[in-house]
Amino acid sequence: MTRFVDIGPGSPLASVKNLYVCEVTASTNDDAKALAAGGAPHGTVVLARAQTDGRGRLGRAFLSLPGGVYLSMIVRGGIAHDPVRLTVSTAVAAARVIEDYACRPVGIKWVNDLWLGEKKCAGILAEGVPTDPTRPDATPHTFAAVVGIGVNLANPLPSELEGRATSVWRETGVLVDFEHFAADLCLSMRSFLRDEAPLPFDEYDRRQVLTGRRVTVLSPVGSAYPATVVGLERDCTLSVRDDDGIVRRLTAGEVSLGV
Repeated sequence: MTRFVDIGPGSPLASVKNLYVCEVTASTNDDAKALAAGGAPHGTVVLARAQTDGRGRLGRAFLSLPGGVYLSMIVRGGIAHDPVRLTVSTAVAAARVIEDYACRPVGIKWVNDLWLGEKKCAGILAEGVPTDPTRPDATPHTFAAVVGIGVNLANPLPSELEGRATSVWRETGVLVDFEHFAADLCLSMRSFLRDEAPLPFDEYDRRQVLTGRRVTVLSPVGSAYPATVVGLERDCTLSVRDDDGIVRRLTAGEVSLGV
């Protein structure tokens, strides 16, 4: 069981309500799911300095060594039923905070990666928390989602990720304070992840790094083909043109640079 620690009154995190902090955990998403199942309210956050079993999309491992920020937020309400909106809103919310600290432009690689200097510096994973039908008080309003994000601030990166991943420290030489950054990230995510907040499509589109570039498209069933990215559609699907001139709209799968 994850051991949460107390937050000192002088910490920047002290102003963040419904926050659970731990030094290390298996997965902040799993911790947040457990809290959500127990009735934790919208906006509850689990924050860790390291994870031993972090994961990304498609079940991939997400290396989570000390020096990064690993955070998961419980989301309730109508937005919890919309995984695209969850990911898009979180990407923009986090890009703004990283940009403020790095003083460098932050791009978004469809669908859920944030980029600094042409390399990944953060990843997002949204997961549903289904209503438990055995609970007598179960209603559609008890449904929740959990949005997790890992940000590379100054954590070491293995040699096999050279050329593909980076950190704020690698790109700028700046050592970002964990607590200040995490507090700002919590507040930014909470401002975007609410029913009344509009979908930040225009900023998500403006930050896209794939438009016009040659990519390899990996389908959910495992096939792959080369294509050129046309751009984003208003529903946040990605349009690509394959080498036969056919334009396809992607709703899932993986897109990697190069062919």
